[in-house]
Amino acid sequence: METKICSECKKILPKSKEFFFTKKYKQKTANGISEYTCLRSTCKKCHTKISTAKHRAKRFEELGCTLENYKETYYKIIAEKRKKYKELDIPQKNRTYILKKIRNGYNYTSIEKYNEDKKDYQIKNGLLRRKYDYGTTEKLTVKMQNQKYHEVLTDSIIALSLGFSVKEIPKEIIEIQRNIILLKRQAGMTHSYYKNNNQLNKKTL
Repeated sequence: METKICSECKKILPKSKEFFFTKKYKQKTANGISEYTCLRSTCKKCHTKISTAKHRAKRFEELGCTLENYKETYYKIIAEKRKKYKELDIPQKNRTYILKKIRNGYNYTSIEKYNEDKKDYQIKNGLLRRKYDYGTTEKLTVKMQNQKYHEVLTDSIIALSLGFSVKEIPKEIIEIQRNIILLKRQAGMTHSYYKNNNQLNKKTL
């Protein structure tokens, strides 16, 4: 069995993933960039200790404290936050979600302003997530959606025109029917064209 010496505790351990974490690194080669996976130089116990120490040092720097007065500083900050949150006029119904947004950097002033921001976000997000382009229209009606489906000729509309559902008809036939409709549109043979012709025929009769 191959062994490996931990660079921190100097212990000789089996060279396996059971005792050492893996690390991925990239290296430039003649054929491009190659990715390699190897075992870390420190064992799992030492690596955990080092990572914890780094995390604590970073946290102490953020709070401006040391290990001795960390708890005191932490509880003081929490008490200040709770006091600040109590002063805010947040309805109990939305409290948990709004507080989460505040912690993530949202500037809460009132529930009215929050509802306005929420509505604006939903509108913007809805515009981005739309499958088809409806312009800057905020609220879509069923009529607008149906018009767009007929305009772009979705599979369901093509299948419906043939009297079938999408699952009941092969894709090839849907594509053929779509091309036929597009050719008719290019030739000006639309629904209004047939309607006008029928009216003229009735008058002549």
